[in-house]
Amino acid sequence: MRRASSVIVVATVLGALAPVAAAQAAPPTPRVEKFVMTFHTLGNVDRQTRVSAVGPVPGAGTETQIDIDTPDGEVVAFTWHLPGGDVQLEAVEDYAITFDLQACTAKASGTGTWTITGGTGDYAGAAGSGTFIDQGSFTGARDHGVCEGPGSNTPPRTSVFTLTGTGTATLGN
Repeated sequence: MRRASSVIVVATVLGALAPVAAAQAAPPTPRVEKFVMTFHTLGNVDRQTRVSAVGPVPGAGTETQIDIDTPDGEVVAFTWHLPGGDVQLEAVEDYAITFDLQACTAKASGTGTWTITGGTGDYAGAAGSGTFIDQGSFTGARDHGVCEGPGSNTPPRTSVFTLTGTGTATLGN
């Protein structure tokens, strides 16, 4: 009789703990992620891109990127270098540029989507996605008083570009 009651007690305890184990195994709930990236070119020299993020992936640091040509268009693979580790993301953007060749300036604006593809350190297991908008202004180089303009392969003398993103993210740990 004692053995049967011990089995019942063990079964009852295990049954009571099952919801706790299931809750611990559930994936983390996505929370709002927001970030701003700023790009500057001054005197034909690209400055380090800065990023500031709040949400599950918080921090301030720098950004590096590469452009990848795909059959569906260009994808930008970028990495945030934050104090606790790196976060890898991919973005696809639609943008437009309006040139004023008399003033030797241009304005750009765009929208797109971003996806977190991985992370290291504190951001291992990071995941998330969302949308972004960006706006920028450029001042072109002049050669003998003539604006170099688009297609000249001459970088802008100055540019200021801001990308603002929002969406949801989680950390896997």
